[in-house]
Amino acid sequence: MKFMFGLSVVLMSHSSMAFTGDDGWNRKALEAIDSICADTWCSGDYNYRFDSLKCDFGRETCVLRYRSAEWPAEGEAMRFTRSGRCKLTGIRSPSDLIEAGPGVRLKDAPYDQITTCLP
Repeated sequence: MKFMFGLSVVLMSHSSMAFTGDDGWNRKALEAIDSICADTWCSGDYNYRFDSLKCDFGRETCVLRYRSAEWPAEGEAMRFTRSGRCKLTGIRSPSDLIEAGPGVRLKDAPYDQITTCLP
């Protein structure tokens, strides 16, 4: 009985483990988000820098932290002065975020959530 209880505690704690930037999928997901930016969100009034993506697959959520800047006048440096975060839901594993293949691609559901979140 003690063994079953101990095993269930270990399994429950593993399922809610927060995954951070140390994992290979995380870097790939941030690269996929960044590569979409030039053709979508970053072609508007703001430029975005995506800093981190932290997921808790047990809670089916990820938090994407970003900074934004208005496009500077010619000759001026870009200053990322605003920061924000997007909460992504329904993410149970890295495969809910990205599609593997010859190139890594962000899946539609997180793309739509990020699009709705960004100013």
